[in-house]
Amino acid sequence: MLNKLNWKRGFFKETYEIFSGNSLIGTFREFTWKQKALGDLHGNKFEFKPKGFFNQTTEIIDLSSNSVVGRIASGKWSTKSTIELFNGKKYFWKYDNTWNTRWSLNGTDNQQINYKCSSTKGEIEYANMDELLILTGLFIANNYSQNSTAVIMAVMIPIIVAVS
Repeated sequence: MLNKLNWKRGFFKETYEIFSGNSLIGTFREFTWKQKALGDLHGNKFEFKPKGFFNQTTEIIDLSSNSVVGRIASGKWSTKSTIELFNGKKYFWKYDNTWNTRWSLNGTDNQQINYKCSSTKGEIEYANMDELLILTGLFIANNYSQNSTAVIMAVMIPIIVAVS
């Protein structure tokens, strides 16, 4: 049986609130200009620190021990990522539909987490609670969304300037 969490975020807000039923159990916040994100789920706190631009790698830091516990490898224009945890486990993240409103994280240990969203809210389904993986799935989707927005802006601004 799958368990379910819900999240919501204001339209121009950087913070996701994560709920189990009506109870707030965590947050995820992307700091756009600081190149980092912080996640907290059931008191388990992690920091995500992206490095690089086109072949981006992100360090995952467990804030309770202040140690790097894994890395995310993402291509800038790709819609897939690989998560390698230093405990030897490996996971794969990908979008599951054309509109990028559904995505999943699957592991070599048969762990699977499914996500779906609209612009300001979403749902997370999982069999086994893994706070790190749940937050990692939100981080990757948010990161791709921000990159897509940056590309659209970079393309549109010169067009708008040229037309005016």
